[in-house]
Amino acid sequence: MHKILFISFEFHPVQTTGNFRAANFVKYFSEFGIEPVVLCGAEESILQYYKSGRINNALLADIPTGCEVHRVPFDKPYIPASKYAQLKYYADPICSFWKKAAFKKALEIIGQTPSIKAILVSLPPFSVGDLAMKVSKKTGLPLFVDLRDAWSYQGQFPFFSRAHYFANFLKEKRLLKHATAIITVTNQLAEIYVRTNTGLDESNVKIVYNSYTNFDIEKQETIPAKSAIDTDQYIIGYIGAFYFNPESEKIRITPWWKRSGVRKFFYYSAKEEWIYRTPYFFFKSLARLFNKHPLLRKKVFFGHIGDTPQWLYRMAKEFGVQDNIMSYGFVKKDELASVVQNFSAFLATTEKIPVNKSFCLPSKTFDYIKYGKPIIGFVKQGDYSEFLEKANMGVIIDPDNISEATEKLESFLLTGKELAPKKSYILNFHAREQTRLLSNILKEKLT
Repeated sequence: MHKILFISFEFHPVQTTGNFRAANFVKYFSEFGIEPVVLCGAEESILQYYKSGRINNALLADIPTGCEVHRVPFDKPYIPASKYAQLKYYADPICSFWKKAAFKKALEIIGQTPSIKAILVSLPPFSVGDLAMKVSKKTGLPLFVDLRDAWSYQGQFPFFSRAHYFANFLKEKRLLKHATAIITVTNQLAEIYVRTNTGLDESNVKIVYNSYTNFDIEKQETIPAKSAIDTDQYIIGYIGAFYFNPESEKIRITPWWKRSGVRKFFYYSAKEEWIYRTPYFFFKSLARLFNKHPLLRKKVFFGHIGDTPQWLYRMAKEFGVQDNIMSYGFVKKDELASVVQNFSAFLATTEKIPVNKSFCLPSKTFDYIKYGKPIIGFVKQGDYSEFLEKANMGVIIDPDNISEATEKLESFLLTGKELAPKKSYILNFHAREQTRLLSNILKEKLT
């Protein structure tokens, strides 16, 4: 059995977007000869930073009995003075509030447990990588870095300045150079890290996908065709965040000299369009469809599970579909089934990267599969479109061809489409299988 220190700021029972990947690994590690000792943020500290997080004690059932978990609070309360408070930090501010206590605790754990042979860190928050590297250098233990998202090369949100970008790039480069192995969640994300880090050994960058657990795909039957015409309500659902900020999008498309105040210094390191991650193009197609088939306006609805942002209602109003929005608010993971049982399909979206393929394959995808609903994919070419095609779980629609998109959506809603999920392919994404892959990466380097 190989014992490791697993540093993940987000962890159960706080329900956030990033905690499920780490928890899935912890759930299955022991089956493959890995014994993790978890170092994470205290519940109150995680909630201070992730305002949309919630305590969900039912999640604790997925943590194996006897698993050692150390919950470390912030050194001081995280209370930003304003939305621009992070200007004084050259990375996310987590480690300015957490590093001292977490570093001390990490050394204490390793000192008391000499059988620990490696450190695994899950990012973001990216500044936790500084903490993990500091612990690795102090103890001499090899460091494995799990990257769930793009770091310095991203266009979702601006860096506060070119200096902030360059500082993050240097931090990223130093961490990846120090790492024994680098793990990312998709092929396209791995390509980004290799391309933007000159000299990085491509063979040292591994893929371990986001995954699913707690359901058996083998029991999934063929999904029958279902017409919206034949139902009283046809709800197309979406779970979680959209990773879009209208202010950030406005800043991105505005020349720097036309911006006001500190916004003049904001810098985007990559050209990416995250409005594609929203229902914008779906709403646009739906509006056209309602004009052609007025009856559908009374039947087809968009249902959002999560904290629905105000901009979504404004976006829907732009296309005259504001009365077709259903907001369910935050729903605990273990209570999702009772909500989505009334859904007829799910909506999938991706970011648009003009010079590259989309790199996202969101973990929510596996919630969609779990509930046996077809997926309407308004997605650009990339890892997500490849997954939907190979899994045979829905229809793929190009959001940039709105006429064709409307035709495909029309056909899907009026006549439906019978789907036979490719179970052998989907099984590869079970958390047990992905944990096996990660465990093999760890053991290969440790033996």
